[in-house]
Amino acid sequence: MAEQIRVIVLQDDGVFVAQCLEVDIAAQGKSAEEAMARLKLAFNAEVREAKENGRSLMDLGPAPEAFAMMYGSKVVERTALVA
Repeated sequence: MAEQIRVIVLQDDGVFVAQCLEVDIAAQGKSAEEAMARLKLAFNAEVREAKENGRSLMDLGPAPEAFAMMYGSKVVERTALVA
């Protein structure tokens, strides 16, 4: 069964950071779009690696709680990826 992973994109000191919430995967870029594109690459690599090794993506554990608390504020973009 596919799981939805919430993603937030924040701007911090001129850098955009895309952070998954349910799993601790993040990426950064010079724009929100670049950060999301890089996050998708990292996310897909982690999904592939987990499947190849018989693990669950969720074994990575969640992002730090501070990111979950930001979900409702300071966020440039909210989206979801499917594992």
